[in-house]
Amino acid sequence: MSTRALSDASFLVEFLTTGRLGRIGLGMNLAELVTAIGPPDGVGSLDELRAWAADVTPEMPFLNIGYGMLELSFEAETAIRVRVYFDGRGGSVLPEGVDQGWHSLIGSVDADALREFVVAHSIACEREDWSSILPDYAGVIGVVVPRSKVSIVFDETTGCLYSIGADSHFGSGLPT
Repeated sequence: MSTRALSDASFLVEFLTTGRLGRIGLGMNLAELVTAIGPPDGVGSLDELRAWAADVTPEMPFLNIGYGMLELSFEAETAIRVRVYFDGRGGSVLPEGVDQGWHSLIGSVDADALREFVVAHSIACEREDWSSILPDYAGVIGVVVPRSKVSIVFDETTGCLYSIGADSHFGSGLPT
């Protein structure tokens, strides 16, 4: 696969270095999210979203909400995870207000191209083999950027990009 999709990827540099997708980032609350990009898939209003958040239980302590291929997780009303998936979940839909350049990464960027991109932009990162943490993650490799709490996840066997995301629980030893 080629690095052509990465040639004009300022949106990716911003995310890898800051953990922000434009106006979306860790620590924002539900109202800020809805103001920035509107209510998520299947939700009509902020009040309805807050009702969902009120249903969070100790067994499922996070509220996961989707905007096509973008998923956010909230603990109480605070964003703790922002992740873009490339595995087909949510199709290839992204909300308005999120750089549509993310679409260029679907099926066109492999692990080697991403590694080259990170090195070329002098983004300090570490490689983690998550199969040593959880057996279900055999062959899953994460490239993590400690400063921004961002991880790039791909299948080492196929080289396919799985997801890129920021996680406030970064460093907890569990993949996102």
